[in-house]
Amino acid sequence: MGFPASMSSPPSPLQLSSSSSSWSKSALFSVAPISFSPSTVKNALCRKRLVILSKRISPLEEAMRIRRERELQNTTKFRKRPPLRRGRVSPRLPVPDDIPKPPYLGSNELPDIASEHQIHDSEGIVKMRAACELAARVLENAGKLVRPSVTTNEIDKAVHQMIIDAGAYPSPLGYGGFPKSVCTSVNECMCHGIPDTRQLQDGDIINIDVTVYLNGYHGDTSKTFLCGNVSDALKRLVKVTEECLERGIALCKDGASFKKIGKRISEHAEKYGYGVVERFVGHGVGTVFHSEPLILHNRNDRPGVMVEGETFTIEPILTIGSTECITWPDNWTTLTADGSPAAQFEHTILITRTGAEILTKYTVESNSASIHALSPLSICPSSSTMASTSSLQPISSLKLSNPRSQSHFHSQQQLGVTHSQAFAIQHLKLSKATRDQDRFSTERSSKNFTTRAFFFSKKHGSPREAPKQAKVQELNVYEINERDRGSPAFLKLSQKTQNSLGDLVPFSNKLYSGDLQKRLGITSGLCVLIQNVPEKKGDRYEATYSFYFGDYGHISVQGAYLTYDDTYLAVTGGSGIFEGVYGQVKLQQLVFPFKLFYTFYLKGIPDLPAELLGQPVTPSASVEPAPAAKATEPHGIIPNFTN
Repeated sequence: MGFPASMSSPPSPLQLSSSSSSWSKSALFSVAPISFSPSTVKNALCRKRLVILSKRISPLEEAMRIRRERELQNTTKFRKRPPLRRGRVSPRLPVPDDIPKPPYLGSNELPDIASEHQIHDSEGIVKMRAACELAARVLENAGKLVRPSVTTNEIDKAVHQMIIDAGAYPSPLGYGGFPKSVCTSVNECMCHGIPDTRQLQDGDIINIDVTVYLNGYHGDTSKTFLCGNVSDALKRLVKVTEECLERGIALCKDGASFKKIGKRISEHAEKYGYGVVERFVGHGVGTVFHSEPLILHNRNDRPGVMVEGETFTIEPILTIGSTECITWPDNWTTLTADGSPAAQFEHTILITRTGAEILTKYTVESNSASIHALSPLSICPSSSTMASTSSLQPISSLKLSNPRSQSHFHSQQQLGVTHSQAFAIQHLKLSKATRDQDRFSTERSSKNFTTRAFFFSKKHGSPREAPKQAKVQELNVYEINERDRGSPAFLKLSQKTQNSLGDLVPFSNKLYSGDLQKRLGITSGLCVLIQNVPEKKGDRYEATYSFYFGDYGHISVQGAYLTYDDTYLAVTGGSGIFEGVYGQVKLQQLVFPFKLFYTFYLKGIPDLPAELLGQPVTPSASVEPAPAAKATEPHGIIPNFTN
């Protein structure tokens, strides 16, 4: 979610001076509509033609320029669609009291732009990754709602629900009085459109801008989606806008000048004859929503260089026609002055020594069953993510448990999902049934990995029926590691007679207090390598767990991990729900510095089989913690944890 770099007359207290080296106010919009006359657009277009014609261009670029000139001379074809009209805006949606809120809530005044650059230590980077990964997943699933007849208000409700179900806060909600949880900008709307009752039409384009506030950090991203049958001209605009963002990110690294971003974006946009909106800029983002540096997307001489560990957004807006804009009386919705379409893409990036890490980049492998459980509309990725596997090597069932929990945590809201929804329907394939069992398989694929798991389950009875005595079913995990041909990925269960903090041991009431009848650790799961980049003492992994407790129920959850000498420890987010014959059980998400552990509670289940109960050894404070566990200190006991 960006804001304007400068504003034209009439001036206002929120106006930013482009001639000043400091930016005094984080005004998302001017307080009054900007005046506009047709001659302004004509002059602007003439100036644009002169810029293009004065360049030495190739025959291909010349052909593109001619086509662009024809489009500029015939902007009436974009007027075939009625101009954007405002629908009815519903009241703001509530946020649970236990979800941490950003400090700017409670005031309709726009906060000042923070002067400090957002430069993070290792703990801050971990939390930024968690917030940005959540934002990326929410945005991707929101985009799957885009189709004719859907209202932007419905998209807002879905985004709001996904964010709060993950224990996060939708950053736009209440920022300077903004009334919604997401920005939805349709067709000629440049940015910051307020969701309302207007229905999307066949041929529309819509930018969805998602920002989440998780663990004290903001993750900000946006993308332009196609609705139905979109014209080639709009498809080309959207494609080139995304390419401009990618080219801007490609040159970012420690010591690089910020002004190079605008130069690179302008060069690519001009090749296709598109205008780059100068008014709205990228910004630093982290513990605050908007901070220095301000990232201009046009050619500029703004000083400053990038620093390792710094996070900021790049979010160019390209238009087919005029780059001038007008603002509706709501002081938020900003449209192109001539009604021509606009497109925008945005990423939050982290500057590294040799380049930039895109924190809000979405990959199919990073999505999980948890986001399906969180989505009120049960959005599912495409089945095209399924991949074939061969020469599979088996890995035995896995176990993991949490040492002790820290006092700071986020409770996940119980959701009314069905048993089948909790396990990512699109990843399940039902094979021919055996005599008394159904055989299921699940499969995930990434650039370096293909992982498949099989398990057998018996038919579930009615929730009112008493379950049959059953042993936990075996979950065999198979994987192909294209990187080093099959090195096993597993969670090692501690066999020590005396464990240190951080060792992986089963759960037990010995480690907790409260009204809990039974507690279990993870019994099995999948680990999928998604990124082979050394971090700290190991590599970063993405793990998707799938747990089946015989006739008692099933759970799916996703999270990222770091490898160590003998274990994996989670570092970012994750959430899920246990769905069984005795009802639902919440997954508690516990965030430690650098680490994150998962805790699953089975409450109110009588007479669990002995196979589900571990014999843990209580961690001893007298034993030196394992290196991977030192970051989890201090520890605390949470009484009545699920009450």
